[in-house]
Amino acid sequence: MPSIATFSAPSANRQHSSHPPMVHLRDVVAHVRHLSEEGELPLFVWTLGLPQRVLYHLLDTCNLPTDPLGTMESAEFEQIKQLVPDAYHDLRRMLFQHRTRLIDTTHADYLSRTVAAACFGSRQLWEDLGVASEGEFASFMATFFTPLSVRHKHCRHWKQQLFTELHTLQHRATSSVSIPDLLLKCLLMRQ
Repeated sequence: MPSIATFSAPSANRQHSSHPPMVHLRDVVAHVRHLSEEGELPLFVWTLGLPQRVLYHLLDTCNLPTDPLGTMESAEFEQIKQLVPDAYHDLRRMLFQHRTRLIDTTHADYLSRTVAAACFGSRQLWEDLGVASEGEFASFMATFFTPLSVRHKHCRHWKQQLFTELHTLQHRATSSVSIPDLLLKCLLMRQ
C-alpha cells in the first residue's frame, strides 16, 4: 500500500509518460535537511523543530540515515533546537491548519514542518523543497494543502504568499475585540 505522503502529479500528456513524477515525504525531508547541513538553509531546519526522539522516528520511518542524530548528545541537539524562530512554528501551525483533511495527521505535520522549514531558504519554495518543477509543486500543494492551493491557484511566489497570509492571520488575531471589550463599549455608548 503506498504511503499517503506520496502523490502523483497530474500529467498533461499521460501517454508520453509511463511514470508520472512522484514526491515523497522522504525526499522533501532529506532535501531540506541536506540543504541545512550544506548551509543553504538555516541550521535549525535540520531538526524540523522536533524533539530528538521524534525526529529520529521520522528519519527511521522514512528510511533516512539516523547516524548523526543517534550519536549526538541531547544537549547539542537542544542547542540547535533553541535556534528555531517563532515564525517557523507559526508558519508550521498555519500550514497544518490548512492541510488537506484526508491526509494522515502525522504525515501532514511532517509535511507542514518541512514546507515551513524550506520557506527560510533563498530560492523558490519548490526548489528549496527539492521538487522538480513549479508544476509538480502546484500538484504537491493541491494534494497536501488544498485550501491554500485553491486560494492561491496562480501563485508563483509561495514563500512571500505564505508569510503574507501568516501576517494577515496574526493581525486579525491581535486586532480582534473581546466580548468584555464589546460589552464595555456598548455600555459606554448608551450613556
